Amino acid sequence: MSRTSTTSETSDLPAGYWVDSVTGAWCSLPWPSDQSEKDALIRSSLGPQIIRWAEWQTDEPGLLHPLTGEQWRFSDGQRRFLILWYALRPDGRYVYRSGVKRGAKGTGKDPFAAAWLDGELCGPSLFHGFDERTGRPIGVRHGSPLVQVMSNSEAQSKDVLRVANAMWSRDARDFYGLDCGETRTIGRENNGRLEVPPSSEASAEGDPASAIALNEVHHMTSESGGHRVAAVAMRNVGKSPVYIQARAIQFTNAHQQGSDSEGERSFEAWQNQLRPNYKGRKDILYDSIEADPNLKITDPDELRLAIRQAYSDAPWTDYERKFDEVMDTRTSVADAIRYYLNGLATAEDAWIDPGKFDSLARASEVVADAERITLFLDCSKSGDATGLVGCRLSDGHVFVVDVWQPPRGERGKGWLV
Repeated sequence: MSRTSTTSETSDLPAGYWVDSVTGAWCSLPWPSDQSEKDALIRSSLGPQIIRWAEWQTDEPGLLHPLTGEQWRFSDGQRRFLILWYALRPDGRYVYRSGVKRGAKGTGKDPFAAAWLDGELCGPSLFHGFDERTGRPIGVRHGSPLVQVMSNSEAQSKDVLRVANAMWSRDARDFYGLDCGETRTIGRENNGRLEVPPSSEASAEGDPASAIALNEVHHMTSESGGHRVAAVAMRNVGKSPVYIQARAIQFTNAHQQGSDSEGERSFEAWQNQLRPNYKGRKDILYDSIEADPNLKITDPDELRLAIRQAYSDAPWTDYERKFDEVMDTRTSVADAIRYYLNGLATAEDAWIDPGKFDSLARASEVVADAERITLFLDCSKSGDATGLVGCRLSDGHVFVVDVWQPPRGERGKGWLV
């Protein structure tokens, strides 16, 4: 893929996005366009070493394609993601603390997640310092890694583990001493474990995980218990020692806006990091390839183009089948956009499109003294936030007066507005 500058037709690009000059797809992976920056990134990353290992370019057995049995090959976009994901700062810290891989259905998220997990189990994925001669990072195999797949349900997690197990040849299983099971794969050679943890988040609390794949996070909501699962996963990788630098990657379809799913929360957290006044580290790696939302999916020619954009990093795609699925009247417009075009669709019964609402924001607008306004108050005494919002009567401009919310953890006990 290659970048292009924003044009008038794409003036509504969200922060962090760029337009592919070949396909017209909207992309978010921060892959450099300058060759010198690209070379520096590659030199600073463990990604190339892990890619070579997985693709049979070392003396050790690599991975197999889970369906064809041929030697595994990453797509171009997957290689770029891994190079960015394993990029290191000069002090030996990873540039990115957490990641999100979002894509349309059939773009290979499960096989990619499985390949990454296998690499964390048996590949050279542990940073072991910089080479004194070349300055490049050195990757070695983990000792006693705990690699996990976590989802809303055990069945979803088992699906990924099943793919991960299918990527090992018989020779590879012998070489790494792998005992592959339905819920757990044991590596006797390095005392490692790739597992589906207990479905109860309380049972998984405190596991010393070295890497976690959170699968189907667009389904993780409060109602499904998914927020608790995701919180446990992030706490478990967050407590890892500095020499491990455990991390989690979320794999997801496009979330439904307004669902408050884990997928939506991660998207908003990434967008928040891109704000000019954000003071923390910009350490969320967010990768999404989406169809241009300005295309009309009711026009067959534009729909075909939109599908090719969304699947531009998945050359194995059956484009005609995807076209037929979208055209099927049993597929709602919102589902077509989310699942086949990787776009952020609004629920069919939503009052307003959040994206269009957000585009009306005027952060620099100042409400003058003595302006006539109406106030709206959403109250909570102690357990939730209280918000006071104003609306200017002359033109309907809405602004936040103030928000009061309880501190997190122990500091929030006994707190009152």
